[in-house]
Amino acid sequence: MSYQPCILSRAVNVTQIFTIFDTVHKSGFNFAGEYHDFWEIQCVIDGNAGIAAGQQIYKLERAHLVLHRPMEFHSVWNEGETGLHLGVISFSANITAPINSSVFTLTDELLDTFVSIITDAHTLFEFYPENSIYVKKVKNGDILAVQHFLSRFELFLSSVLALENSAAVKSDSISAKNYILICDTIASHLGSRLSVPEIADMCRMSVSNVKKIFRKYAGCGLIEYYNSMKMIYAKQLLDSGRSVGETADLLGYENQNYFSSAFKKITGLSPSQYKSGSR
Repeated sequence: MSYQPCILSRAVNVTQIFTIFDTVHKSGFNFAGEYHDFWEIQCVIDGNAGIAAGQQIYKLERAHLVLHRPMEFHSVWNEGETGLHLGVISFSANITAPINSSVFTLTDELLDTFVSIITDAHTLFEFYPENSIYVKKVKNGDILAVQHFLSRFELFLSSVLALENSAAVKSDSISAKNYILICDTIASHLGSRLSVPEIADMCRMSVSNVKKIFRKYAGCGLIEYYNSMKMIYAKQLLDSGRSVGETADLLGYENQNYFSSAFKKITGLSPSQYKSGSR
């Protein structure tokens, strides 16, 4: 008899863990927006949160979870008058399962599982002492414990992606809509070198209002965000085979050296180093 194998594949395969933590944030908390080349989940364990994910604004409550894709700009703030209990795990993974939503409503069982995963992580991993959210290494090199942890985490992620319900409660406030308008305007002008007054004029808003709205939701300055979006686009252009000079031109930089300096300041690598695979 000739045996024929049944080929198996993993819908979720976690390969690296960067941060694991849960914290309670007071009223008025606002985390400055960021982006990175790995996944991140933010889960509201208790309280009310506002979250910017890409160019969308969500209002989340207890047991709501948002999944941020790699290179997606995101920020979070406390929407309530009491403490916001937020759990975060950032990781690298190969995910082949369909992702039909970015925001999910967890069952009580899944929420308990998420909390226990964070709790167990602090018994399994060592964290950098200067900032206890960053995972350093596995304690005692216990590979079987790591396998068990990864299996639980991957099963949790698979269960979340399989949920049919969505917690995509988008904010419909005027300021949230104006934030989306500002983001859309920036996204459509990554090849230009716009100033804040020019962006405000395109959005038919005052400069002060544009700055106020953007700071409220993004947690950072408008030009800082604009330059970050340019660098994300620059990476895409370099990955597609564009030269450093071509990329600089397409992003509206008249001086290639100025573009290279801006790229290195934001990414930590020169365009040539990034292109050569030094990352």
